[in-house]
Amino acid sequence: DTALIPAGAASAIMLVACLWDLFADPTIGGIIERTETRWGRYRPYLLLSAPLLTLISFLLFFDISALGDNARVVYLLITYVLFGSCLTFYMVPTNAVISSTTGDMQQRNKAFMLAGIGVGAAFTVASTWSTDIARFFGDETHFCWNMLLFGAPFCLVGVLYFHTAREDFL
Repeated sequence: DTALIPAGAASAIMLVACLWDLFADPTIGGIIERTETRWGRYRPYLLLSAPLLTLISFLLFFDISALGDNARVVYLLITYVLFGSCLTFYMVPTNAVISSTTGDMQQRNKAFMLAGIGVGAAFTVASTWSTDIARFFGDETHFCWNMLLFGAPFCLVGVLYFHTAREDFL
């Protein structure tokens, strides 16, 4: 409704994105796994993927009502597929770096638990106040500014994670 595209087009976009992920996710995992830098295998992706994911999220929720029908469908297809790929470029190294920082299973489990609590808290805040924040920026149906507002701390966490995580157990 907000994107002003037919339900069939939205379904097709989601189908194409799922089919894209079917091939892109293992490819992205392979790229990440073969990465060798002075910062480690996973940490560079933590630094780069958070701002990219924030930007793509902003574009995904940007007001495109001025575009024609076909242009809106193409725009949403491209941004949704890019969103999924950027999310993979963030989530795979984020989860992998936790396992590579310690050999102690209790410490790993604690790190995953704390990450889960953080994600849960972020989703709670976002789902509780997203409409109010969008209304503050002038339009309660377009959430692009929310993406920047929530993306800023997300990027900060990526930078902090990059500087503090060590990949000692690869």
